[in-house]
Amino acid sequence: MPDRQLVEACLYNFLGYGNVNGRYWFIGTEEGGAEIWRPGIWTKTPEESLSLRKSFMQSMDLRHVWEDCYGIPLEKIRGPTVWRYIAAFLIYAEGCPSDEEISSQVRSFLFEKKRLGSPKGNHFLGELFPLPKKSKNSMDPYDRYDIGETVGKTVQEYHAKVKDRRLDLLTTALEKSPNVRFIVSYEETASQLLRKHFAVADEIRKPVPLNVNKGRYFHRSKITMRDRQPLELIETPFFGQGRLSYRDIREIVRSLGIQNS
Repeated sequence: MPDRQLVEACLYNFLGYGNVNGRYWFIGTEEGGAEIWRPGIWTKTPEESLSLRKSFMQSMDLRHVWEDCYGIPLEKIRGPTVWRYIAAFLIYAEGCPSDEEISSQVRSFLFEKKRLGSPKGNHFLGELFPLPKKSKNSMDPYDRYDIGETVGKTVQEYHAKVKDRRLDLLTTALEKSPNVRFIVSYEETASQLLRKHFAVADEIRKPVPLNVNKGRYFHRSKITMRDRQPLELIETPFFGQGRLSYRDIREIVRSLGIQNS
Protein backbone atom coordinates (compact mmCIF):
# COMPACT_ATOMS: atom_id res chain seq x y z
CA MET A 1 0.00 0.00 0.00
CA PRO A 2 1.20 3.60 -0.56
CA ASP A 3 3.12 5.02 2.35
CA ARG A 4 3.30 8.63 3.46
CA GLN A 5 6.55 9.34 1.64
CA LEU A 6 5.16 8.04 -1.67
CA VAL A 7 1.96 10.07 -1.39
CA GLU A 8 3.87 13.24 -0.48
CA ALA A 9 6.08 12.78 -3.54
CA CYS A 10 3.01 13.00 -5.79
CA LEU A 11 1.31 16.09 -4.36
CA TYR A 12 3.12 18.96 -6.06
CA ASN A 13 5.16 17.70 -9.00
CA PHE A 14 2.59 16.92 -11.70
CA LEU A 15 -0.04 19.42 -12.88
CA GLY A 16 -1.41 17.85 -16.05
CA TYR A 17 -0.97 16.90 -19.69
CA GLY A 18 0.03 18.79 -22.80
CA ASN A 19 1.49 22.21 -23.53
CA VAL A 20 1.49 24.50 -20.49
CA ASN A 21 2.02 27.45 -22.84
CA GLY A 22 -0.88 26.45 -25.10
CA ARG A 23 -3.74 28.80 -25.92
CA TYR A 24 -6.35 26.77 -24.00
CA TRP A 25 -6.23 25.42 -20.46
CA PHE A 26 -8.88 22.90 -19.37
CA ILE A 27 -9.11 22.51 -15.60
CA GLY A 28 -10.86 19.75 -13.66
CA THR A 29 -10.84 18.73 -10.03
CA GLU A 30 -8.94 15.44 -10.14
CA GLU A 31 -8.28 12.34 -12.23
CA GLY A 32 -10.51 9.34 -11.72
CA GLY A 33 -7.69 6.81 -11.74
CA ALA A 34 -8.91 4.66 -14.62
CA GLU A 35 -5.57 2.86 -14.58
CA ILE A 36 -6.41 1.63 -11.06
CA TRP A 37 -10.17 1.16 -10.89
CA ARG A 38 -11.87 1.25 -14.29
CA PRO A 39 -13.33 -2.21 -15.07
CA GLY A 40 -11.85 -3.91 -18.08
CA ILE A 41 -8.78 -1.69 -18.45
CA TRP A 42 -7.06 -1.20 -15.09
CA THR A 43 -3.41 -2.19 -15.06
CA LYS A 44 -2.03 -0.71 -11.81
CA THR A 45 -2.54 -0.83 -8.08
CA PRO A 46 -2.69 2.51 -6.23
CA GLU A 47 0.92 2.03 -5.11
CA GLU A 48 2.10 1.23 -8.65
CA SER A 49 0.31 4.27 -10.06
CA LEU A 50 1.76 6.62 -7.46
CA SER A 51 5.22 5.10 -7.93
CA LEU A 52 5.02 6.19 -11.58
CA ARG A 53 3.46 9.56 -10.80
CA LYS A 54 6.16 10.60 -8.37
CA SER A 55 8.63 10.88 -11.28
CA PHE A 56 6.26 12.88 -13.51
CA MET A 57 7.27 16.37 -14.59
CA GLN A 58 4.98 19.39 -14.33
CA SER A 59 3.37 18.51 -17.67
CA MET A 60 3.37 15.12 -19.36
CA ASP A 61 2.41 13.72 -22.75
CA LEU A 62 -0.98 12.06 -22.26
CA ARG A 63 -0.34 9.36 -24.86
CA HIS A 64 3.03 8.48 -23.31
CA VAL A 65 1.61 8.22 -19.80
CA TRP A 66 -1.39 6.09 -20.69
CA GLU A 67 0.11 3.86 -23.34
CA ASP A 68 3.76 3.58 -22.29
CA CYS A 69 3.56 3.99 -18.51
CA TYR A 70 0.14 2.50 -17.72
CA GLY A 71 0.05 0.09 -20.66
CA ILE A 72 -3.47 1.16 -21.68
CA PRO A 73 -4.11 1.94 -25.38
CA LEU A 74 -6.09 5.17 -25.62
CA GLU A 75 -8.76 3.50 -27.75
CA LYS A 76 -9.72 1.37 -24.74
CA ILE A 77 -11.04 4.49 -22.96
CA ARG A 78 -14.66 4.11 -24.03
CA GLY A 79 -17.78 6.08 -23.27
CA PRO A 80 -18.63 9.80 -22.94
CA THR A 81 -15.44 10.80 -21.16
CA VAL A 82 -14.28 14.34 -20.45
CA TRP A 83 -11.57 13.75 -23.08
CA ARG A 84 -14.17 13.58 -25.86
CA TYR A 85 -15.68 16.94 -24.97
CA ILE A 86 -12.32 18.65 -24.67
CA ALA A 87 -11.42 17.23 -28.08
CA ALA A 88 -14.72 18.51 -29.49
CA PHE A 89 -13.99 22.00 -28.12
CA LEU A 90 -10.57 22.03 -29.78
CA ILE A 91 -11.94 20.68 -33.06
CA TYR A 92 -14.70 23.29 -33.17
CA ALA A 93 -12.11 25.97 -32.40
CA GLU A 94 -10.19 24.76 -35.46
CA GLY A 95 -13.31 25.22 -37.57
CA CYS A 96 -15.04 21.83 -37.76
CA PRO A 97 -17.39 22.30 -40.73
CA SER A 98 -20.46 20.40 -39.51
CA ASP A 99 -22.06 18.69 -36.53
CA GLU A 100 -22.42 15.51 -38.58
CA GLU A 101 -18.65 15.16 -38.72
CA ILE A 102 -17.81 15.91 -35.10
CA SER A 103 -18.09 12.36 -33.70
CA SER A 104 -15.74 10.90 -36.30
CA GLN A 105 -13.34 13.81 -35.90
CA VAL A 106 -13.30 13.36 -32.12
CA ARG A 107 -12.42 9.67 -32.57
CA SER A 108 -9.64 10.58 -34.98
CA PHE A 109 -8.32 13.31 -32.67
CA LEU A 110 -8.21 10.97 -29.66
CA PHE A 111 -7.51 7.51 -30.97
CA GLU A 112 -5.87 7.80 -34.39
CA LYS A 113 -3.86 11.02 -34.34
CA LYS A 114 -3.67 10.97 -30.51
CA ARG A 115 -3.46 14.75 -30.30
CA LEU A 116 -5.04 15.24 -26.89
CA GLY A 117 -2.58 16.27 -24.19
CA SER A 118 0.37 16.47 -26.59
CA PRO A 119 3.28 18.75 -25.67
CA LYS A 120 3.18 19.94 -29.30
CA GLY A 121 -0.49 20.95 -29.08
CA ASN A 122 -2.24 24.21 -28.29
CA HIS A 123 -3.76 23.09 -25.00
CA PHE A 124 -3.10 21.91 -21.46
CA LEU A 125 -5.24 19.57 -19.32
CA GLY A 126 -4.77 20.41 -15.66
CA GLU A 127 -6.19 19.09 -12.40
CA LEU A 128 -6.49 21.08 -9.18
CA PHE A 129 -5.91 18.08 -6.94
CA PRO A 130 -3.11 15.57 -7.50
CA LEU A 131 -4.24 12.14 -6.30
CA PRO A 132 -6.26 9.82 -8.57
CA LYS A 133 -9.46 8.95 -6.71
CA LYS A 134 -12.21 6.45 -7.42
CA SER A 135 -14.89 8.80 -6.12
CA LYS A 136 -15.01 12.60 -5.92
CA ASN A 137 -16.73 12.48 -2.52
CA SER A 138 -14.54 9.88 -0.85
CA MET A 139 -10.91 9.58 0.22
CA ASP A 140 -10.93 5.84 -0.51
CA PRO A 141 -8.35 4.27 -0.64
CA TYR A 142 -6.13 6.89 0.97
CA ASP A 143 -8.12 7.05 4.20
CA ARG A 144 -7.15 3.42 4.87
CA TYR A 145 -3.46 4.24 5.13
CA ASP A 146 -1.50 5.90 7.88
CA ILE A 147 -1.11 9.15 5.95
CA GLY A 148 -3.72 11.33 7.61
CA GLU A 149 -1.25 14.10 8.39
CA THR A 150 -0.38 14.28 4.70
CA VAL A 151 -3.79 14.37 3.01
CA GLY A 152 -6.32 14.15 5.82
CA LYS A 153 -9.09 11.63 6.39
CA THR A 154 -11.86 13.49 4.58
CA VAL A 155 -12.16 15.19 1.20
CA GLN A 156 -12.54 18.52 2.98
CA GLU A 157 -9.31 18.00 4.93
CA TYR A 158 -7.48 16.89 1.78
CA HIS A 159 -8.59 19.95 -0.18
CA ALA A 160 -7.68 22.28 2.67
CA LYS A 161 -4.20 20.78 2.98
CA VAL A 162 -3.15 20.96 -0.68
CA LYS A 163 -5.31 23.50 -2.54
CA ASP A 164 -3.34 26.67 -1.80
CA ARG A 165 -0.02 25.28 -2.91
CA ARG A 166 -1.57 23.60 -5.96
CA LEU A 167 -3.25 26.86 -7.00
CA ASP A 168 0.02 28.73 -6.50
CA LEU A 169 1.81 26.23 -8.75
CA LEU A 170 -0.82 26.67 -11.46
CA THR A 171 -0.56 30.46 -11.12
CA THR A 172 3.21 30.37 -11.46
CA ALA A 173 2.86 28.22 -14.56
CA LEU A 174 0.41 30.76 -16.02
CA GLU A 175 2.76 33.64 -15.28
CA LYS A 176 5.45 31.88 -17.29
CA SER A 177 3.10 31.02 -20.18
CA PRO A 178 2.25 34.14 -22.21
CA ASN A 179 0.35 32.25 -24.93
CA VAL A 180 -2.46 31.12 -22.62
CA ARG A 181 -5.69 33.00 -23.39
CA PHE A 182 -8.56 30.85 -22.06
CA ILE A 183 -9.00 28.80 -18.89
CA VAL A 184 -11.97 26.45 -19.30
CA SER A 185 -13.16 25.10 -15.96
CA TYR A 186 -15.62 22.25 -16.50
CA GLU A 187 -16.33 21.19 -12.91
CA GLU A 188 -18.07 23.27 -10.22
CA THR A 189 -15.56 22.64 -7.42
CA ALA A 190 -12.73 23.72 -9.70
CA SER A 191 -14.68 26.79 -10.83
CA GLN A 192 -15.39 27.89 -7.26
CA LEU A 193 -11.76 27.55 -6.22
CA LEU A 194 -10.47 29.34 -9.31
CA ARG A 195 -12.92 32.21 -8.84
CA LYS A 196 -11.84 32.64 -5.23
CA HIS A 197 -8.13 32.32 -5.99
CA PHE A 198 -8.21 34.87 -8.80
CA ALA A 199 -10.66 37.16 -6.95
CA VAL A 200 -13.33 37.00 -9.66
CA ALA A 201 -16.27 39.01 -8.32
CA ASP A 202 -19.79 37.76 -8.99
CA GLU A 203 -20.75 41.03 -10.63
CA ILE A 204 -18.19 40.62 -13.43
CA ARG A 205 -19.21 37.05 -14.30
CA LYS A 206 -21.34 37.11 -17.41
CA PRO A 207 -23.84 34.25 -17.82
CA VAL A 208 -24.30 33.09 -21.41
CA PRO A 209 -27.36 30.90 -22.13
CA LEU A 210 -26.98 27.79 -24.26
CA ASN A 211 -29.78 27.90 -26.80
CA VAL A 212 -29.23 24.27 -27.77
CA ASN A 213 -29.66 22.96 -24.23
CA LYS A 214 -32.42 25.08 -22.70
CA GLY A 215 -31.86 26.08 -19.10
CA ARG A 216 -28.11 25.58 -19.30
CA TYR A 217 -25.52 28.32 -19.52
CA PHE A 218 -21.85 29.03 -19.02
CA HIS A 219 -20.06 31.98 -17.42
CA ARG A 220 -17.22 34.05 -18.74
CA SER A 221 -15.08 36.59 -16.89
CA LYS A 222 -11.69 38.26 -17.07
CA ILE A 223 -8.71 37.35 -14.90
CA THR A 224 -6.14 40.10 -14.50
CA MET A 225 -2.61 39.01 -13.70
CA ARG A 226 0.56 40.98 -13.22
CA ASP A 227 2.92 41.37 -16.18
CA ARG A 228 0.70 39.65 -18.73
CA GLN A 229 -2.43 40.34 -20.70
CA PRO A 230 -5.76 39.34 -19.11
CA LEU A 231 -7.04 35.79 -19.34
CA GLU A 232 -10.61 34.72 -19.86
CA LEU A 233 -12.12 32.27 -17.38
CA ILE A 234 -14.83 30.10 -18.92
CA GLU A 235 -16.97 28.16 -16.40
CA THR A 236 -19.08 25.46 -18.01
CA PRO A 237 -21.32 22.61 -16.85
CA PHE A 238 -19.48 19.33 -16.46
CA PHE A 239 -18.08 17.87 -19.65
CA GLY A 240 -19.81 14.54 -20.14
CA GLN A 241 -22.33 12.47 -18.15
CA GLY A 242 -25.18 14.05 -20.08
CA ARG A 243 -24.53 17.58 -18.81
CA LEU A 244 -23.43 18.95 -22.20
CA SER A 245 -23.68 17.77 -25.80
CA TYR A 246 -21.25 18.32 -28.65
CA ARG A 247 -23.69 20.94 -29.97
CA ASP A 248 -23.45 22.76 -26.62
CA ILE A 249 -19.67 22.71 -26.93
CA ARG A 250 -19.98 24.13 -30.45
CA GLU A 251 -22.17 26.94 -29.14
CA ILE A 252 -19.69 27.80 -26.38
CA VAL A 253 -16.85 27.99 -28.92
CA ARG A 254 -18.92 30.16 -31.25
CA SER A 255 -19.95 32.46 -28.39
CA LEU A 256 -16.29 32.97 -27.55
CA GLY A 257 -15.47 33.83 -31.18
CA ILE A 258 -12.45 31.54 -31.32
CA GLN A 259 -13.06 29.39 -34.40
CA ASN A 260 -9.99 28.76 -36.55
CA SER A 261 -7.62 29.88 -33.78
